[in-house]
Amino acid sequence: MNALLARPEDVRDVLAGQGIGHDLLTREASASRLPEEGRLPSQTYAPFLAAKGESPADAPGALLERVATLWLLQLRGALAALDLTPAQFRLLVAVGWLNSRGDSVRQSDVALHANADPVMTSEVLRTLESRGLVARSPHPTDRRAKAITITESGGVLVDRAIRLVDVTEAKFFEAGASEFGPLAKALKKGGRGTSPVTR
Repeated sequence: MNALLARPEDVRDVLAGQGIGHDLLTREASASRLPEEGRLPSQTYAPFLAAKGESPADAPGALLERVATLWLLQLRGALAALDLTPAQFRLLVAVGWLNSRGDSVRQSDVALHANADPVMTSEVLRTLESRGLVARSPHPTDRRAKAITITESGGVLVDRAIRLVDVTEAKFFEAGASEFGPLAKALKKGGRGTSPVTR
């Protein structure tokens, strides 16, 4: 559900399904309401939050978001030396990888392999094409599609980029290197069945 477009009744239905009663949903907040005697503000105003044993900041999703944000900053810094953005790198890698498997690659194949939004994929591939890093040609079996192929300069650049990212990644995860294998497997399982998020 898009929270920006959700109707009030939809929000109530979702919250009710999570065990939040109608009386709580319809209660009007009062700016002058004071915490109950002997209780902290959050215990009165946010009892579900206050009852948690650990801070939500330490929840798996919050930790993943924090690490992902830090990693993206490192990745952007490393790729900037090659005049690539993370999205360009990701799609250039996808094109090169799929090309190396020998099949004619459609734009939809690239988006699927990179788990990227189709519209964003189209925009980024146009940028890569304008830089001579990928080329489009008629698809041999699908007249409605174009075959996407990495060029020689694109191949040279993506190899340099992968080496650079490998070094950056090794340094970033050095502290927990012994645990990264199981973590990588867990990350591959997480989020299966979800669609790419557009921004």
